[in-house]
Amino acid sequence: MQCRVCGARVPAGANACPSCGTIVQTPGTNPQGQLPPTAYAGPTTATNYGNAPVPPPPSYPGNSYQNPTPAGSSPYQPIYPTDPYQQPGQQYPSSTPYNNPPGGPSYPGGPNTPFQAPRKKSRTGLIVAIVAVVLVLGCIGSVFAANKWAGGTADNGTATPTTAATTPTASPSSNVTPTPATTNTQPGATPSGTPIDPVASKIIIHPQTAGDVDKKAYTPIESTIGTTFKVNKPIYVTFNLDPNKYNVAQTPAWVNVRFYRGSDKILKDDPLKVDDGVTVGYFGVQYYLPTPDAAAEIYWCNTQNCSDGKLAQVVHFTVTE
Repeated sequence: MQCRVCGARVPAGANACPSCGTIVQTPGTNPQGQLPPTAYAGPTTATNYGNAPVPPPPSYPGNSYQNPTPAGSSPYQPIYPTDPYQQPGQQYPSSTPYNNPPGGPSYPGGPNTPFQAPRKKSRTGLIVAIVAVVLVLGCIGSVFAANKWAGGTADNGTATPTTAATTPTASPSSNVTPTPATTNTQPGATPSGTPIDPVASKIIIHPQTAGDVDKKAYTPIESTIGTTFKVNKPIYVTFNLDPNKYNVAQTPAWVNVRFYRGSDKILKDDPLKVDDGVTVGYFGVQYYLPTPDAAAEIYWCNTQNCSDGKLAQVVHFTVTE
């Protein structure tokens, strides 16, 4: 008998071809119960897939034949790995490796993800906060130092007003300004206790306090004349001079204004020299703290340092928040 597939000689009684393994039909069997194989699994060299070892090709002696295949077993042997994901043309990238427990098997994985160090937190906000605190403390220290310089230390708990430098200014006009309608002088009430000199009081006349002055005429602006002012705002003490009562061509003269908080003088003297023909002038100041009993004394002097000064006028005013 010959094999109907490969044509090889099949021994009598064999139920399969010794060459290709095709089942031999015996009389009485149903030819529809067994289908022919779809691929020839002859003795060819298997292709190496992956890392699986190549099985050696089977050898067949000239007239020998293989034992019949046991019933129920497949006559075919696979020539490639059974894992469908390892067949040729179907290579897939490996998955991300994971940490194995100690002693466990190692599994290959894809490329390791590079470790990224945690970013350092920005310290810009902290630096800005520190600089702001230092600036605030510096400003507080500067204000405290200014208060100490201007008025000394207050032991009774009353704040010391800090003042700016005076701004003595005189007008070159030779005409006497008309007498103003209001005045805030208080005869006999002087913060220094010095009495008013009757001669000097006739030379320096019409003292007033105002919040602003006419910088060209050196006179107070009418709408700002008053006795109550705000802290950190300019306060001007204006006055007139009677040219008939003095002669600077024969005797040099100066005018000096001293500012007070109660009975405490808060500024150094800064006399204003009187030129020939001068009839008006003013001094300016600022109080940085509220002062209910502020005052200014106006002196007439014949020496530059005003050591011989005669008290001519006194003005009183109040400084509020």
